[in-house]
Amino acid sequence: MLEITEQNFQQEVLESNVPVLIDFWAPWCLGPKSKLIFNPEVKDIKETRRGSKILSFDKNFKEIKSNIVSTHRVILNQMIKVKTEGNRELTCTPEHLILTKDGFKKVEDLQVGDLLSTYLFADFYLNSNGSKKMFLTEKKVRKTAKNLNLNKSLYINELREKKLLTLKYNQEKTYILANLIGFLLTDGSLSMTKNNERFVEFFVGRKQDLEEIMRDLEYIGFCPSFRRQKSKEGEINGRKFTQSGYRVRVTKTSLFILLVALGGIVGKKFFKGLTVPKWILQGPEQVQKAFLQGFLGGDGPRVVIRTIKRKERVPYNTANINPIEFHFSSFAKKSPQLFAKQLSQLLNNFKVKIKKTEIKIEDRYKRKDGKESKLLKIWIGSDFKSAYAYASIGFKYAYTKKIISALAKAYLEQRLAKINERRRKRSQVLRMRNNFSISEISKKLNLNYCIVNNWLQGREAFPPRDAMPYKDWLKIYTDDTKKVSFEKVKIIKKYKKRNYEFISLMLNNDTKMFVADGVIHHNCAPCHMITPVVEEIADEYEGKLKVCKLNLDEARSLAMQYQVMSIPTLAIFKGGELQDRLVGLVSREHLEDKINLYV
Repeated sequence: MLEITEQNFQQEVLESNVPVLIDFWAPWCLGPKSKLIFNPEVKDIKETRRGSKILSFDKNFKEIKSNIVSTHRVILNQMIKVKTEGNRELTCTPEHLILTKDGFKKVEDLQVGDLLSTYLFADFYLNSNGSKKMFLTEKKVRKTAKNLNLNKSLYINELREKKLLTLKYNQEKTYILANLIGFLLTDGSLSMTKNNERFVEFFVGRKQDLEEIMRDLEYIGFCPSFRRQKSKEGEINGRKFTQSGYRVRVTKTSLFILLVALGGIVGKKFFKGLTVPKWILQGPEQVQKAFLQGFLGGDGPRVVIRTIKRKERVPYNTANINPIEFHFSSFAKKSPQLFAKQLSQLLNNFKVKIKKTEIKIEDRYKRKDGKESKLLKIWIGSDFKSAYAYASIGFKYAYTKKIISALAKAYLEQRLAKINERRRKRSQVLRMRNNFSISEISKKLNLNYCIVNNWLQGREAFPPRDAMPYKDWLKIYTDDTKKVSFEKVKIIKKYKKRNYEFISLMLNNDTKMFVADGVIHHNCAPCHMITPVVEEIADEYEGKLKVCKLNLDEARSLAMQYQVMSIPTLAIFKGGELQDRLVGLVSREHLEDKINLYV
């Protein structure tokens, strides 16, 4: 077959002396419900458009946003579904490439037990919600500006131009603003100086945090500046530490007004007290999650897995989470009790257990200004379920916390999967008790005789004793970049004899890697089911028919001109004109019948 391009299409096809059969093809990937990471949302692949930006990687495995160059609808009669132990589900064409611990593999070559590469931070992105409820109105913004004595049309018009004067919950910028408001309540400030200057400032520790918050501020339409802070040494209760980082500043009054309207606190939070904004408390789950990500990125504790060693016994791992701590003035306008109740409710919404809340006079150290301080401590449950739920929320603008907790989440996910599997096995044992002996049950379910006997005696399904030390787990289930964790393939199912729909896409990056359903994929070459038939036709009709292949992603204007909307599409040209087309998989006999009309 002849590979043709848009450049030689005229010569090879329209000016050909013999009829031409063109096999239009394109790279393709996944089922239409596969989830891709946009910014900052997760959406179905079928929502991609030319120019859409999705999460990808460069040659150094640094996260980048790559443009979608083109998309196509693909129809095939084969499909493979893969499910991992972490309950990720993938729907792919057989030859689609997925990154495993041993490199890229075709989906059809995967085996149960293979380790798939998952992007460690994939679950921290937010699922698109459909709520069109408006929570910020122009009236509210104007009222805020008036209360601040900043009611000038200039500021209002700036917000209108940036499409921030009115906001609905389902807008992408809403998630970024929820992140920023959460972070503002912890490691940020809104200040008005004596010179009547308005500053919006954030304080971050690492370069990655700086890049993330700068990117978010630019995403909503503002140009921040930053300055590296000089290292400061301090000591609390005999513990010495060094503070360093970056001060990020935006001096736009329009952003200042917007953040105040959204619940930001002007001045010292210690004296005014903290409160969760009403629009967050009444908002959809994903908006609440965005707020918590920013908030926990500032003052939230990380999740740490520790290994407990025991003499002559198998070691076990525990999850540890320090309490959330805040200081309030004893005379703060907003009570710590109210804030503790609001924050606890948000965490409960994500199945995070609150063990206890404690408010007491701070006795560990005194403030330099001598003001009495109340200490609020919220103790989070550290059992595996609660720790996993907390780690699954994610952290913004705090890369160290983010990566440590993400690794803990990946570990806890695997342990919980084993625990749940254990409980399912116990339920099976109890259902089989009247029909089979203990030995028979043990053999059928591949369980130890003593375990089956204990369950039949009423014992609980305790976690399996196969937990390796956490450091050893990291060596097996993560890579050197610490951005990838590995999940075992649990189920592989192959389907045939139907027309299955897939969505193809072409990226503009060099690596062709992207994230879908949390797994790292490759924008691979086609698994063209009709190609063998076309190749046989080319040999049989040599001299009477010219057979060509044309990559649609390199000939987009031709795809539009001839309205090629699905793959595979076969087109027959004669005398410089399109005579016939066949869409989808067709039999050799049907294809030959069509060809014989024109040769």
